[in-house]
Amino acid sequence: MLFLAGAEGLLVFCAAWAIWTRSWATLLGGTLLSIVVGAMALVARYRAWQIQNGRMFERQAPLGAYLRWELAGLLGRR
Repeated sequence: MLFLAGAEGLLVFCAAWAIWTRSWATLLGGTLLSIVVGAMALVARYRAWQIQNGRMFERQAPLGAYLRWELAGLLGRR
C-alpha cells in the first residue's frame, strides 16, 4: 500500500513541478514514471496475496479471486 501511495505522491509532485516550470514534458515524464511505479506496486501486492493464500503455481492465474479480495478490502468487507 505504501508503494501505491508513493506513486500517487510522485504524480502530485510532478504535476506541481510541471505547473511551476510550465513544462508539458515534466508532466508527461512524471505521469509515465508514476504509472510504472503503480504497476510495480500492483504486481507486488498480487504476488504477496498469492504467497499469503498459497496460490502460487496454479495452471491458470487466480486473478478473479485476487480482484474479489481487493474489492472486498476497498469496500471494507474484510
